[in-house]
Amino acid sequence: MLKLTIDGTEVQVAAGTNLVEAAATIGIDIPTYCYHPGLSVVGQCRICFVEVEGMPRLVTACSTEARDGMVVLTASPRVAEARAAVMEFLLENHPLDCPVCDQAGECFLQDYSVEHGLDTTHMVDVRRTFPGLERRLIGPHVVQNQNRCIHCTRCIRFTQEISETHDLTMKSRGTTPTSTPSTAGPSTTRGRPVRPTSARSAP
Repeated sequence: MLKLTIDGTEVQVAAGTNLVEAAATIGIDIPTYCYHPGLSVVGQCRICFVEVEGMPRLVTACSTEARDGMVVLTASPRVAEARAAVMEFLLENHPLDCPVCDQAGECFLQDYSVEHGLDTTHMVDVRRTFPGLERRLIGPHVVQNQNRCIHCTRCIRFTQEISETHDLTMKSRGTTPTSTPSTAGPSTTRGRPVRPTSARSAP
């Protein structure tokens, strides 16, 4: 067992445990979007930044394994500033339709925006949208709204690693990436529609 200190509390965890899971053992919730314990770790949303003593830069808790003697801060001023910046980037093009969103009230984006985000924005440009992809049927029980996607890729990794159907993929790069069925229309490369379980894997 490894011994480390998180926010002043000593923690014992098994080798290979990442900092998200290590903090959870003492009731500390490090925010995550792209991380899921059942999927591969990609560390792309950056909301799980933490400060580790001796490291010059903040690290992503999901992709950093606990080490013996490590001292971790999950709520330092540096961490709070970084998380606020991440939230601002995630919300830069996100539609402000919480009152009519079917996920309102049980949405991590909403919760973490209140807990870790800014009370203002530097956004001055027109929000990027995906016309025609606001309500796209990608399966008999799955309707996708690309405007609300934060590109965590959890639904994509689910179809690649859990169901192994490879139903979804990420298309395009830069400012216009979209999570999309592997082939056009509601059918996948194997002739099966996207299942609701892949949608439930998203935050």
